[in-house]
Parts: sequence; structure tokens; C-alpha cells
Amino acid sequence: MKKGFDFISKEENFLDKLIEIENSLGFSFPKKFKEFISEYSFSSNSIVLEMKKDELRGFEFPAEAILFDKSKNDENPLYFNNFRDLADLQDDLQNLDTDELWVDKGLIVIGYSTVGEKICLGIKESYKEEIWRVNDDSVVENRFEYLAANIFDFIDGFVSKK
Repeated sequence: MKKGFDFISKEENFLDKLIEIENSLGFSFPKKFKEFISEYSFSSNSIVLEMKKDELRGFEFPAEAILFDKSKNDENPLYFNNFRDLADLQDDLQNLDTDELWVDKGLIVIGYSTVGEKICLGIKESYKEEIWRVNDDSVVENRFEYLAANIFDFIDGFVSKK
């Protein structure tokens, strides 16, 4: 059974792009996040799933989903969809002063669940490196779910669900 880092591609390295973003915006990403980017791909194409071919229709579809098994929320399990592209993060970072997630907790959106929940990275000191799940409703109601101490712990919690 696939788990953790089995799901993450190593085909592309985006560390140079991340450093370019930091330099252009005068911004600094957390250390462990940069370590992750130096070892693994970080884009909307980084997730590697087992695919199944539908012979009748002639297309492939995922034969598995990524469950984050360390979630404490049994009523709302977290199925991870994918990361965002660094260009999207760069756009967000240019508009932080109007972003409620940033203003409230110092979080930036780095990915999404399969139902559109935001997967966020803590940047400000009190939440630095931490990974959080946030719904759009959560922002209004101030309900955030802590997921992991850092990106490595988050990925380590992935298991295949078929």
C-alpha cells in the first residue's frame, strides 16, 4: 500500500523558483518548507496516483485517493487533492494585506482537499511551519483544524484509499 512520500513526484525541483519569489517580494518561507521544495516537486502536477484505464470510454482515472490519516476529525476525513503552483502562491503573497487567512493566523494556501478545503502553511512566528485545514466557512466562524507540525509530517500522514 502506498503511503506518505510515495505520492510525491521528484521529477521537478522548484527551489530556484521559490528563492526567486522570496527575493522579489522580500519574503521568507519556513526552513522545512524550503527543504521539502528542494527534495520534492511542488506544483499542481506533483501528486502521483495509480491510474486505471476505462477501455470503453478511452480515458484514465485515479484508482486511489490520498487520505490524511492523522486527522482528528473523523466526521470530515481529509482527502488531499494537490498542491498549488508557485505562481499562484506568488500572486497571493502580493496581496497579503487583504487575505483573511494571513491577517488572522499568518497562513498561506499551499493546496486543496478533494472538496475544496484549503490546506495552509503557517508563515508567521506563532504558526510557522504548521499545516492547517481551513474551509471558506471556517474563516467566518474561526474554525481551523491543525493537521501537522510541518510539511514533512503532513505528507507522512498520507495513505492510499482505494
